[in-house]
Amino acid sequence: MDFSYTLEHILSLSDDIVAEGASQLPIKGISSLEDGREGDLCFLGNPKYRSQVSSCRGTYILLPMDFEGSPEPGQVYLRTADPSKILALFANLLEKDYSPEPEPGCHSSAIIDPTASIGEGSYIGPGCIVGEKARIGDSVYMQANVYVGRHAVVGNGSRLFANAVLQDHCVMGCQVVLQSGSVIGSDGFGFITEAGLHSKIPQIGNVVLEDGVEVGANTTIDRARFHETRIGKGTKIDNLVQIGHNVTIGKNALIVALVGIGGSTKLGDGVVLAGQAGVAGHLKIGDGVQIAAQAGVLHNLDPGTKVRGTPALPYNEFQRISALSRRLPEAFKRLKKLERQLPPPSPEEP
Repeated sequence: MDFSYTLEHILSLSDDIVAEGASQLPIKGISSLEDGREGDLCFLGNPKYRSQVSSCRGTYILLPMDFEGSPEPGQVYLRTADPSKILALFANLLEKDYSPEPEPGCHSSAIIDPTASIGEGSYIGPGCIVGEKARIGDSVYMQANVYVGRHAVVGNGSRLFANAVLQDHCVMGCQVVLQSGSVIGSDGFGFITEAGLHSKIPQIGNVVLEDGVEVGANTTIDRARFHETRIGKGTKIDNLVQIGHNVTIGKNALIVALVGIGGSTKLGDGVVLAGQAGVAGHLKIGDGVQIAAQAGVLHNLDPGTKVRGTPALPYNEFQRISALSRRLPEAFKRLKKLERQLPPPSPEEP
C-alpha cells in the first residue's frame, strides 16, 4: 500500500502529542519497533518492548509520556498518553486510501425487491440481494454478494462486507459491522427426539443487533426459537463465534474467537469471553464477568467474577490448583520413597 502523510497529520490527531526531534521525511509505512525503517511510523504499545526503542530505525515513534530517552538525529519521538490510540486514529486516515468506498448507488448486478427501501447515500454492491420489504438505512455500505432477507432492517451507517447474511426479519441498528461470511439469523439448533429420530422445532424468532455492534468473519448468531436473540449496544464479537438461539448479550461485551454460547443464556454488560471459551445454555452471567481462554462454564456466575478452567473455577483457585499440579510428579516420587520405608503389611491386614 502506497501512502504519504506528514508529521502534521499525526499532530492533528490529538492535543496531547508532544514531539521531540525533527525530520522532513513523509510517513510512508507503519512498522513494529523491531522492523522499523526510514519513513516508518512505529509505536510502543506494550512496556515489555521498551528495550527495542533505542535500536529502532523508524523515523517517527509513538511513545508513552513517561518514556525516558532522546531520538537519534533525523528521528522524532511522539510522546502521548496512549500510543495505541493514536495509531488507531492514524489508521482511520489510512483506511480511506486502503479501502476507498464507491459512490452511492446500486450495482447493475444487485437484485433489489421493488418493495424494499434504500436510504440516501447507500451503496449496494455487485451480486447483493435485498428482499421483500427490507429497509436499508442511509449511508449503508454493502460490499458484494451480501444477502438481506425479507422484512430485515439495516440501520444508518452500517457496513456489510462480502458474503455477509442478514436473514428474514432480523434487525441491525446504526453503525453495525458484519464482516465477511457472518450469518445473522440462521436457524437455532432445536430438535425433538422421539424413538431415536430428531424432528426439527421451527425457529420463528429473529436476531437484533443494537447500535455499534461488530460481528467477525464466519461468526453465526442463531435466530430465536421465539421472540429474539439480542446483542447489546457496542458489543464486539470476533471471528468464528457461535451464539445460540434466544441468547441475550449486554452492552459493550467482548467475545473473542472460537467462543460458543449455548441457547437462552443471558450475559450482562461488559462481559469478556476469551478465545475458545464455552458457556452452557440457560445460564446467567453477571455484569463484568471475565471468562479466561478455553474455560468451560457450566453454572451461573455472579457479577464481577473471574473464572478459568473446565469446569470453570474462580481464577485464583484455579491458579493455586495449577501450581500444585505441577508439583505432583515430585510429590509422587516422595510418596513412593516413603512407602518403601514402611514395613510390609501383615497377611492379616485387608
